[in-house]
Amino acid sequence: HAKAFFLGAITVPSAAAISAIMVASYKKYVILALMTTGELRPLPRYCSQFVQSNIQSPCEEYLKLAQSFTSSSSSSSSSSSAAAASRMGAHASASANANGNGNANGLDLAGLRNVVADHRPQFERDGNFGLVKQLIPAMVRRIIQRLTQTYLTLSIRDIAEHAASASPKQGATSAVSASWVEAEVFSMISNRDVFARINQRDGMVEFFEDPEAFDSATMAGKIQQRIGAATQIAKEVEKVDERLSCHRTYIQNTQMADASTSSLERTNSGMMHMRHSDAFNP
Repeated sequence: HAKAFFLGAITVPSAAAISAIMVASYKKYVILALMTTGELRPLPRYCSQFVQSNIQSPCEEYLKLAQSFTSSSSSSSSSSSAAAASRMGAHASASANANGNGNANGLDLAGLRNVVADHRPQFERDGNFGLVKQLIPAMVRRIIQRLTQTYLTLSIRDIAEHAASASPKQGATSAVSASWVEAEVFSMISNRDVFARINQRDGMVEFFEDPEAFDSATMAGKIQQRIGAATQIAKEVEKVDERLSCHRTYIQNTQMADASTSSLERTNSGMMHMRHSDAFNP
């Protein structure tokens, strides 16, 4: 919801200028887009072309942040062999890392940390450093989500190694890092971000597909509720459209635009006629 509100502040119809509010909103929008979707997509087409062309200039540090969040690490290219073995049912272990597969997830956590550290003064001046710091555990969650697409089973320790031993505190021991990763996996399971089972006895995590078959009465009720909400929103949009269509200012502006278009078409038609006349009457 916060991302949608900031996007609204960026795309609001404006004059040929970008306000400080729009710049501040775009900076937070970048961070929230990375946290929620893992990528920074282009602004929607209904956004002013002037805004699209100029909003990024004062947000250079945040664009670097987005680039580092989505870039691949150089050591992620040798993951295919371990992935094939795991899909056959083999337990993934640290031996994959020993064979050069130190980061099968393809994300560069170290690069993200470097960008955060290099531009920390700017993030703090903007009052966004707290949000920016949340991108590190957000990347860890994305790493775990990607691992579910590659492995059937994986140990907590191996997940920590794949996440580059990412823990809230720099220099933490491997035991603390593993326990933090276990808590993160448990949180993701609780939020249904991943579907897995943790065996605390041997420290293994088993990943599986979404068990929801979408055939229960509860799910049917939820779907019907969403359909009803969408229908209500459509009715509200239709009412707003009717009010705008009858508004005096809207009608005047539409008539002026139609008149300008007609005048331009007549001018172009006259020029084409003159060119044809000149061509046949040298």
